[in-house]
Amino acid sequence: MPNRPREKRPSETDIVLKLQYYACIGWLYRLPLSLMILNFSSKTFLGDNTWQFRFQPRQHLDWKAGQFIRIEVPHTRPDALGTVRRFTIAGIPADDAITITTRITGTTFKQALFNLRPGSDITLLDPASGDFLWQPSSNPHIYLAQGIGITPFYAILKDRRHNELPANARMYFSTKSDMTILFKSELLKWAQFDPSLHITFQTSPIDPVQIAQTIPALRNHLVYVSGPKLMLALCLPPINLPVANLKQDNFPGYAAGDY
Repeated sequence: MPNRPREKRPSETDIVLKLQYYACIGWLYRLPLSLMILNFSSKTFLGDNTWQFRFQPRQHLDWKAGQFIRIEVPHTRPDALGTVRRFTIAGIPADDAITITTRITGTTFKQALFNLRPGSDITLLDPASGDFLWQPSSNPHIYLAQGIGITPFYAILKDRRHNELPANARMYFSTKSDMTILFKSELLKWAQFDPSLHITFQTSPIDPVQIAQTIPALRNHLVYVSGPKLMLALCLPPINLPVANLKQDNFPGYAAGDY
């Protein structure tokens, strides 16, 4: 009987290369689950150096009004703040698009975002997330918006209006001046059609103590805060808002003056 050729025993190098191969294949199969592509379609000037950017997802994306995404805009020679940012989605699922609203500053990221050409792709790093969402409450929600911090409230209120549901909210919207009120026409229109929505525009900073004096039993309300000031004073004496009743949505990377 002829001798069978002796099987070659794999070397350590062969094993390592095979493991790397399978790891690479596994990574490729997982890629669509963690990374998505957003295709840039257009941008719109909203005033005060603020722009709204519209993207079409290349894959299906589930999300709720008020949630945020993390995107990457690759560019050459990024500054210390890098190529990744977090943005609240400035729209609702019924829009059939992903929109973000931001002020354009001198950072390399913002300049790269501003200079995107229609048809350009950027990367969505994670699924939409966040618990800054509308939820049922026996008392009206209290919304405290500061400058560009209006974005999640705009999305939540737009979603309530689209579904013909009451907002059940009192909103205080602080801006630098009367000329820098984002989404003013939409907000006023929604308040006109929804008697449960009350909006106060102001150019002075939001003062938690003053809000507590205006709204009796503030501690019994759900309070949503979006902007540079976290307003932890709401949870301290004399207001004593329970921590569970406070929802905060700050914007990493924004200086207070950019709001």
